[in-house]
Amino acid sequence: KGALSEVEKGKLKLKEMKNNSDTIISISSTACIGAIFIPFLISGFFNNNSKVKFNIDNQNTDEILKGIKNNHIDFGFISNISDLGKYSNIEATLVKKEEYVLIVPKNHHLANKEEVYLSELKNEYFIAYNDKCSDVEKCYSDFIGYTPKIYAEPSEAMILSGLVEAGAGIAIILNTPLINTNKISVIKIKDKIDDKSIYMVWNKNIIHNKNKTEFKNYALNVDKR
Repeated sequence: KGALSEVEKGKLKLKEMKNNSDTIISISSTACIGAIFIPFLISGFFNNNSKVKFNIDNQNTDEILKGIKNNHIDFGFISNISDLGKYSNIEATLVKKEEYVLIVPKNHHLANKEEVYLSELKNEYFIAYNDKCSDVEKCYSDFIGYTPKIYAEPSEAMILSGLVEAGAGIAIILNTPLINTNKISVIKIKDKIDDKSIYMVWNKNIIHNKNKTEFKNYALNVDKR
């Protein structure tokens, strides 16, 4: 009987482990998307499904695609899908387009403007987001058409917005509900700039459980909410 109870205990433990794994969703995104989109996405999903736990990671696009292919990650969020053709088992769908805006501290001389041209910012100091996998100055130069004066390159969105709040510089970021408009002014950019596309990727050969399927459907429809 003692041996039987040990077997039963083992079965219960396995069932418990399975139930735990059923409630864990593993997602990975590039650093920029992780800073501006993932918190907004997850907090919205938690409102309807508080039992789910998330394993969240920031990686570069190549690592995310490999993780999806090898089933180490349930869902990935990326902007660049040019390498998708190398992975026959990965599906990608556009879930969000975010526009770029300028943020400045409330006491800045541009703070009361509704919109600006990028050419008006040549004498300003920039706080530039550093995603650790690209040349920040080159990215900014390509983006705004001239080499900017970069004061700092934080790798976290909270530090970037804190530096702008403190008056250390201005920043071009993606428009997001996470911007604290009590301390920062958000200004539209008049120049024609392509919005940032955010794609969700997953392994189409995997059958997801109920929680993962609900999250996938939520993310696919997040822009329609």
